[in-house]
Amino acid sequence: MTSTLRDSTTQHKSTTYRKDHIMSTLLAPLAEAISTIAADANRIASRVAAANEKQSGKLIFETIKTSEDPKIVKFREFEETALAKVEAARKQVEEYVKANLIPAGETISDEELETLKSQHKDMRAKVKAATDLAKMQPDYTEEWLKSLPEMLTFRGNVGKSSGSQTGVARPRLSGVEIDGVNFVSTKKDKDGNVVPSVTFTAVAAEIVKREKAAGNKDCTLTAADLFAAAEATNSDWRNASSVEFSYAGKTANYMLTVFPQQASE
Repeated sequence: MTSTLRDSTTQHKSTTYRKDHIMSTLLAPLAEAISTIAADANRIASRVAAANEKQSGKLIFETIKTSEDPKIVKFREFEETALAKVEAARKQVEEYVKANLIPAGETISDEELETLKSQHKDMRAKVKAATDLAKMQPDYTEEWLKSLPEMLTFRGNVGKSSGSQTGVARPRLSGVEIDGVNFVSTKKDKDGNVVPSVTFTAVAAEIVKREKAAGNKDCTLTAADLFAAAEATNSDWRNASSVEFSYAGKTANYMLTVFPQQASE
């Protein structure tokens, strides 16, 4: 029996040795094969990445922005002059439209405007409290809520007293690049969590911030200005994968690329 046990132990050790030997024998050629494949794959990846970079709009934009080639320098000077003329002409047209084509509205001082906003906010809060109370009553119905008078917002959109609003849908964006660099702002969602947010309003605020930091204290760029620029560049831009346009500030020119949010997103 002792002899049988010894033979079994010897056989087990021999089997274990053979397995270890086989594994150590396979690992070396496997590593070599993987290294060869990885080297070939990396050469392909590097080639494609280099081609993509060379053909990308970002690289072209950066080259036009920084190159000291005489032809490129001349173009930058031409572009700056042309954009400044366009901006000046737009301002003149805006002033003409305000003076001649749009009926003059009431002028409200900043102090009175703040008072009116506060009063309006209180009124909406009272209406909401009243409708919330109504919803707890046994005879409450949705028809009762729909029968209530509608309340206007400061934009002129009509909203039900329950807080809903109707109006033209705002253009939605899934991404924005400023001078080829991804830009994302943040906001708080209904639960108070800070989440990423991409809007024309945020982009306009960022450009105004940069302009003022560079000394242009009178910059008044709005989301409507950027929306109009996108619309002028491509009237069907909402259905495009992206649209690229520029904004000429007093201290710098900004190349903007916006990525419309598609319906399926």
